[in-house]
Amino acid sequence: VVGAFANAAILVALADAPPERLRGALFWMMGSAADATWAAAARCAVALLVLGGFLVWRARDLDVLALGDEPAAALGVNVDRASRQLFLVASWLAAATVAAAGLIGFVGLVVPNLARALGARQHRAMLLLSALYGAVLLVAADLLARTVRAPADLPLGAVTALVGVPFFLARLR
Repeated sequence: VVGAFANAAILVALADAPPERLRGALFWMMGSAADATWAAAARCAVALLVLGGFLVWRARDLDVLALGDEPAAALGVNVDRASRQLFLVASWLAAATVAAAGLIGFVGLVVPNLARALGARQHRAMLLLSALYGAVLLVAADLLARTVRAPADLPLGAVTALVGVPFFLARLR
């Protein structure tokens, strides 16, 4: 429901947009690294280091929260406070990446599952491996997006969805 409302708001905002702004907005909604700048990359890197660093620092709380609310509380974690903080920081990190490159779907679903399948059991290792595997997946998908139909670019979000949907469906099965 929130996604549908946000999509409607974007469409209303773009209704009278000039063609060049409309094209840029469309590529952002489909996910693209084509308009990436070093300044945007630096902002994203700072967000990753600060917010991702916080999540890695609090990885023990994530491990304990994974046991459930009652066991986590029994082990000394303030469940409400920790859950709220971790949710907010993860949301800010997701917002920073979406602001930089648009809506590139399924990376956040596929990569942590891949990291866990490859042996990362604790959240600290899973967060670090997810950052590495996510970067590799994104670069590989961007390479495909730019070369499959060169000189035209495919939407990066569409390429990651073509990889992510079958992977996710297989994991659900």
